This record gives sequence, structure tokens and C-alpha cells, in this order.
Amino acid sequence: MSDLNLRPSQRQAHALLVLCLIPVGAILRYVYFSAPETPRAWLLLGLVFFIFPLRLYARSWSARLSVEGGALRLIEGLLSQNATSMALDRIQKVSVHRSLWQRLWGIGDIEIESAAESGAIRLHDVDDPQAVADRILALSRPSPKAS
Repeated sequence: MSDLNLRPSQRQAHALLVLCLIPVGAILRYVYFSAPETPRAWLLLGLVFFIFPLRLYARSWSARLSVEGGALRLIEGLLSQNATSMALDRIQKVSVHRSLWQRLWGIGDIEIESAAESGAIRLHDVDDPQAVADRILALSRPSPKAS
């Protein structure tokens, strides 16, 4: 069983999906009530609005950060995948980056740096990023042995 399993937030995608219903509803109203002689192909225009929330959903589905068996692993990609692993005992710094927009949504980016020069692991748009960063740091530190 994994100690931590984490995916990017879907809060923005949910809100954007609801907002997309407004122009789609307006197009449906126009095609069916205001101008019934309009070709039904105009309804396809409403699908364009759903590209933006679908992009956010795809990003959420395509990334996963997990801590299991003493290793932290970031897996990215839907069709082809990249996996980056890091030993928990090599973690030196966990940073949280939050823009104003992310602070409004209660999300943020987590960047995990190790003792190696290989670079950092970064996961975007995580719910409650500070609590997750604290959890990762707690998992990376050796637990005190009971006497």
C-alpha cells in the first residue's frame, strides 16, 4: 500500500466546465428558438468551449505522484509515460509555489529537490500544497525508534 498518492486538482476544470455551459446554452437557444432555420452544424461550435476544461482534466489524469517503498515517483503522460523516481532519504527541499490565481483556488505547485544534481520533481496544481509538502517531508525523515 502506498504512503501517499496524489494527482493535480480538478477544481479549475469543474468550474470551467460549468462556465462553458453558459455559451453552449446560448448557442442552443439561438439555434432552436431564435433562428430555427439555422443549420444544426452550428451546434458543433459549442463543442469548442469544452476544449479548455478537457485540457485541464487530461492534465489531472496524466500526472501522479506517489510515495511507496521508500521512493517518491512522479509518473506523467496518458499514452506514453515518463517516470521519475527519487529516494525519500535523498530529499533535501520541498518548495510550494502559488500564484495569485492558485491561491484563490486553494491549489499550488510542489517542487521536490534531492541531493543529486539531476534536477527537481514538480507537480502542478495540487490541492492544499503546504499540507502535502509537510507530509512528504515527514515521510522523508527517519522515524524515531522506540526504546
